Amino acid sequence: MTTAFDVYETLKDILHGDFQKKDSLSDFKKLPRGISLFREIPSSRSCIDADISEHYCPCYTTKNVSIQDERVVDSVHAVVDKINDILEAVKSKCAKVVIQSVRSARSVFSDMVRDTEKERSFSFRSYLWNIAEQTRLRITFWTNPGNALYEATVQYNDKNNIKILGDINRINKYGNQSACLRIGQMRDRVRELYCYCI
Repeated sequence: MTTAFDVYETLKDILHGDFQKKDSLSDFKKLPRGISLFREIPSSRSCIDADISEHYCPCYTTKNVSIQDERVVDSVHAVVDKINDILEAVKSKCAKVVIQSVRSARSVFSDMVRDTEKERSFSFRSYLWNIAEQTRLRITFWTNPGNALYEATVQYNDKNNIKILGDINRINKYGNQSACLRIGQMRDRVRELYCYCI
């Protein structure tokens, strides 16, 4: 897997004319975020190694899930609860968010080939495959007020154990809906994504 961070490191090498042999990446305890394309990039490199959020990891495949599925409904409620928790500190300015409808849901899983010998020791692969009872879901849903459209990735273990992976992304324009949070030059960029001023 290669990333934009790798292209950046490659451009730095080109800019500085640095085409000399580099230290082996095996000398590093942790892989660097970006690796020049003039070096060998390990085939075992994971999204975590490349500093890519779980939500955007290209190593996963998705499959449609019914929006009426209990896991989807529970997950959307958990994400909306989290949004309202984020807005708690500004509840005198921002309306409470409620679910309008679920737009889509997809199950997220790895296409990595299973190797049972390697599963006995901890690795990225064993982490992915030893979660038989867990389900990763990418959900997209509308909320009111403000007709906001959000997308989030969650790890669903059971109704009482839902973990949000990465950010809750607002994927439609919010314009001036959160203008009450802007005071002069000061901005609350996180809460602006979720706030609908009252």
